[in-house]
Amino acid sequence: MYLTREEEKALAGEYGEAAALAMELLVKLGDYFGADRMVNITSAHVEQSLTIHGDAGLEFVEKLANFGGKFKVLTTINPGSVDKSLIKKFNTPPDVYEKQSRLTVAYVKMGALPCQTCTCYYIGNVPNFGDHVAWGDTSAVNYVNSVIGARSNFEGPPAAVSAAIVGKTPNYGMHLNEFRSGKVLVKVKANLSSLSDWDALGYIVGKELKSYENIPVFDGLSRPYSTDCLKRLGAALATSGTIPGFHVVGVTPEARTREEAFKGDKPHDELEITQRDVNGVYEIFQGEGKVDVVAFGCPHLSMNELELLASKYEGRRRADKTDVWIWTNSFYKQLCKELGYYTKLANSGCSVACDACTILLPQAQKKEGFRKDLGISLLVTDSVKLAHYSSQHITVVFKKTEDCVRISLEGKVG
Repeated sequence: MYLTREEEKALAGEYGEAAALAMELLVKLGDYFGADRMVNITSAHVEQSLTIHGDAGLEFVEKLANFGGKFKVLTTINPGSVDKSLIKKFNTPPDVYEKQSRLTVAYVKMGALPCQTCTCYYIGNVPNFGDHVAWGDTSAVNYVNSVIGARSNFEGPPAAVSAAIVGKTPNYGMHLNEFRSGKVLVKVKANLSSLSDWDALGYIVGKELKSYENIPVFDGLSRPYSTDCLKRLGAALATSGTIPGFHVVGVTPEARTREEAFKGDKPHDELEITQRDVNGVYEIFQGEGKVDVVAFGCPHLSMNELELLASKYEGRRRADKTDVWIWTNSFYKQLCKELGYYTKLANSGCSVACDACTILLPQAQKKEGFRKDLGISLLVTDSVKLAHYSSQHITVVFKKTEDCVRISLEGKVG
């Protein structure tokens, strides 16, 4: 891989130990994927959950910070494993709290914005169309590639933090035009009436396409719909198919026409999605009985989604033995308080949480963690991403947003 004189100096340690360590990792990454060179990035978004980093990841990040590492670009951080205001509620182990705090401190020391959210584009990390970036979190990467039209691969924590320090990332994968072009035409013949229907659409398409290279081009999606719908679509694609981007004809910036989405080539394949296909995703995640938790916010909720839930819960009360978790970023949580949404949700018995999410709680990483540590056997959600990962340990029911609210009031399914 070709390196500029500046990059060679960084690798040789002329800009400090942190930059040398970061550049060494990026060069190895670039060599592995056959990158021809480095590209300059304008922002980074870094995973910072202790459950993902582990002790080795914590040691690596603290080493960079102690070496004097400083981020050269705007850098935001993904949710952690702890909501400090709700440590008793989530039964957070003391060692997890201590280590997660150290990890966050190390990132902030290097210059990260401590937003702790997977929807960093809601709070200021919004690159320009065509910018190269280094983002972690699969749903965020899908959004930045597809809805914004900037360029990023799925970056693991070591690669993303290293890119943030040197302001560069290897030029491969989704940074290249040929990887970004559409490969499969997806004809949608279904009425997506709820936000969670977009989860279902992305999930079934991801299961069908599977491969990282199979970028789908959606045609036939009827308007109106919001960027929240596209956020959910991308999160679901990455969950079932590890797909890093998509195009929607006439909507996303690289797909003003079908021809542009495929960059002049013909589709490699075509896929038709019917109402039956969409409805079938709900049938994958089923259960019945007493509901322990109804969870919203995977990815973190937007203000529009929070407003919707506040209006649905206003003047109503969750069932006594059914908890409701609503996850968003800390900035939006504060804004909810100022707008009165928080009071409506709290009066209904809902917990508005931030800085973490359900699947990044330490208990979610243990086979019996949800059951033994949090007393959860049956969880209901309108997020197919949360349903997919949580169903490995407990019974999870995937429902439309409106149905989730109703179930939380009744306290049972079936």
